[in-house]
Amino acid sequence: MQLYKVSISLFIIIVVLNGCRHKCQDATNIDCENFDPCTQEHVTSADFTMTESYSYYDEHTNKNEKITMETDTTCWGVELKAKYDADYYEWHVGTDTAVRHSKSFYLDLSLNAKGYGLIDITLITKRYKPSKCFPDDDGADTVKRTLYSLGYYKDKPICGKYYGHFDTKPDSNFTIQVFVKGKISNLERLCTIDTINDVRIYSYFFAIMESDCSVPVGAGRLNKETRELIIDYSIADQYFNIYKKRFIGTQIK
Repeated sequence: MQLYKVSISLFIIIVVLNGCRHKCQDATNIDCENFDPCTQEHVTSADFTMTESYSYYDEHTNKNEKITMETDTTCWGVELKAKYDADYYEWHVGTDTAVRHSKSFYLDLSLNAKGYGLIDITLITKRYKPSKCFPDDDGADTVKRTLYSLGYYKDKPICGKYYGHFDTKPDSNFTIQVFVKGKISNLERLCTIDTINDVRIYSYFFAIMESDCSVPVGAGRLNKETRELIIDYSIADQYFNIYKKRFIGTQIK
């Protein structure tokens, strides 16, 4: 009798599982009956990203942090990386005669303090056996993008004035300013001054690494389209209590 009950239970479980499978209608889910393998494939593409990144130590959390954002402007350099796997990569950078063949590499532009101006970057990729899901795919593609290399002390897109507030006080608006030489004014009053003096400025983000007074640590990120700046950071009081803060502002220049 006990064996009979176990058999009935197993039968019910199998029926339920099969019923769930038949109800699953998702072409991208391998467990569904209408799964389409072509949703996991891609046409040959030479599209690529250009990103700036910076690593810093957060002494409030005792952790290493890293900021990474896509960019079209830089003074230090960028990582160039193909978005898709291929069998062959061919990079051409400006007037440089050297051809690179890796999926990604770092383009160092920090040696010229005045910047290099506009740099055309071209990636050619090839796949020797392109997916059969795309019959018109000839297995080759070329993408060209332009990177603006500017000097160390030229204003980055993130530099300028911002009108905004702390997220906990949406009605208390005020103006801060981000300076190209690594300063932010009017965000926090440290000791007897209202300027944060240790800021690593990139095109669309910065890292705050102030080591004096209340020791603000954090990062700001600028939305390229909306011009909204969000600064997430923390400060310590005289008793070493840590407080997290967020400033939200819009660029007014």
